[in-house]
Amino acid sequence: MRNFRKTLFLAIFSLATIQTSAFANDEVINFEALPQSAQSMIKDNFDSLTVARATYDSDLGDKNYEVVLSDGTKIEFNKAGNWTDIERENAAVPANLVPAPITKYVTENYADTSIKKIERNKTYFEITLSNNIEITFNDKFKVKETEFDD
Repeated sequence: MRNFRKTLFLAIFSLATIQTSAFANDEVINFEALPQSAQSMIKDNFDSLTVARATYDSDLGDKNYEVVLSDGTKIEFNKAGNWTDIERENAAVPANLVPAPITKYVTENYADTSIKKIERNKTYFEITLSNNIEITFNDKFKVKETEFDD
């Protein structure tokens, strides 16, 4: 029993150490250190805001960037500088960053709302509306799931 406790303690300690080191990879960077496509996206769509913080994260081989703007907007970019996640508290995601089929769906089904968050990857898009409804679209822009996020 004593060996079991000792082994359990070591396992928990090791896991905590691994998790701590995994999150310690965020490196604060200058705006100019972002990939050119990320810089252009920010300048083209958020020109009235300033960059409050930019970080580079290389967790477990998955390299990405996170930018926080002066109004609290958070934007994540992959290693190539393409946005993967945009989240805004006080304003809508710029319309030109939302694919047309998603804009059309929201306009037709949720006319009095705005898109506050959008996330994309190879297989889906997920949006959160101003009324806290989350909608997931597949890569062909068909609705896969709708749920209320409280």
